[in-house]
Amino acid sequence: METKVKSQRLCYSFVGRLIDEKGIPELLEAFILLPQENLTLAIVGNGACLHKYQNYCQEKKLDNVVFTGFKPEDELVKYYAAADIFVFPTRSDPWGLVLNEAMAVCLPIVCSTAAGAADDLIKDKVNGLIVPVGDVASLAKALQRLIINENLRKQMGLQSRLIINDYTPETMAQGFKEAIFSTK
Repeated sequence: METKVKSQRLCYSFVGRLIDEKGIPELLEAFILLPQENLTLAIVGNGACLHKYQNYCQEKKLDNVVFTGFKPEDELVKYYAAADIFVFPTRSDPWGLVLNEAMAVCLPIVCSTAAGAADDLIKDKVNGLIVPVGDVASLAKALQRLIINENLRKQMGLQSRLIINDYTPETMAQGFKEAIFSTK
């Protein structure tokens, strides 16, 4: 999955460590509930559960789930750019930097309420959809909503980019500086 396939295929993407705490079991279960035609799930990363997830996909005949393995930071942008939607169904994550990265390339986000960054970065129904932790049905419903509505995907992707522009190192440093001086 080096570049976007020139077809009508829609690509969901997950980037991160391949462990249960990242919500990958729920993601795979939700993916099964979706219409499989013209749909791909790219899972970028490595981790202790890689073989377990690969075996699960083989058992369920999910031939459209692609495991890319670990990719260095300088290559990740290609994978984000090849995606149509970024999914982060984590069970616990104080601030998944992958959300920042996905938003920077104009991706709409589907994430769980356990993504700590979601409180700051994801505006539900504006640049993404937030689902309850571990709720496979809600995750599948959110993914399906973005499958059927191309305009919504594009609109949310543009909003992601606008929102993440406020989270540059410069603006974060300025906010930190203002917070320090406001306490004096």
